[in-house]
Amino acid sequence: KNIDINVETDVESVDFRKLKKELPSSIGWMKRTSFEGERAGVLGIKTSVATATYESGTKEIKISIVDIGGFKSALRGLAIWSELEVDKESDHGYERTTEIDGYKAFEKYDSRKEEGEVALIIEDRIVVTIEGENIDEGDLRKALKKIDLDDLEDLTDE
Repeated sequence: KNIDINVETDVESVDFRKLKKELPSSIGWMKRTSFEGERAGVLGIKTSVATATYESGTKEIKISIVDIGGFKSALRGLAIWSELEVDKESDHGYERTTEIDGYKAFEKYDSRKEEGEVALIIEDRIVVTIEGENIDEGDLRKALKKIDLDDLEDLTDE
């Protein structure tokens, strides 16, 4: 029996070099300490990934931008939260699906561990994920503000 993996073969993923240009050289006082990108494919399906790590002392933020191109089923693996509605809170943090600048998003933060994540989806194909350790809650949103989401959306039109 054939398995439908929901692939649009005429949709090419954005070159990872263009995605890398969208990653800032610093986030506030945190300097970029690593920077990489790649394009990988199998059976004509190509995805592009750009990542950067930012550090200052014990504080660390990692940003990844992934373009799944026409491989729509990959979105489930990268952002299962996009199909859920989550709104959870405790004395030490939260986890929720939300909307940021008009994009479906997910946020979580644990104040005991001082770690969290913000992720969002652009045009049902680009997933931006920001993860932080030993950081304050607001640092994740500060990092997100350093990325031009409109530029990423424009890349999907090229």
